[in-house]
Amino acid sequence: MDRRPTSEPGAYLGLKQKLEMLNMALRLIELKEKGEKLKTEINQKVPTEVIAKMEVLKEAQKKLSDGDPFDEELGEEVESAKNGLIEVLKSANLEIICVKNRN
Repeated sequence: MDRRPTSEPGAYLGLKQKLEMLNMALRLIELKEKGEKLKTEINQKVPTEVIAKMEVLKEAQKKLSDGDPFDEELGEEVESAKNGLIEVLKSANLEIICVKNRN
């Protein structure tokens, strides 16, 4: 281990870099914890109606990814669930920026 006298230039450079990395790691941990807390709060405030509509959309997506044909009934379910979600979000005073169709 090469030890430099503290009066030489660059003596603290390695420690400074380690301190910066530690601060960055602590910041990332803090952001992750805040994100998890926010996610939990949002999930607690989401009405069961929204959860049910999301499940309809997930089931429709799964059917299509499994290779099931896209029939009119499935399309109506998806459209109804999508419109219901839009209305619930609007009633919660949330702004809807964009609704994308994945074709």
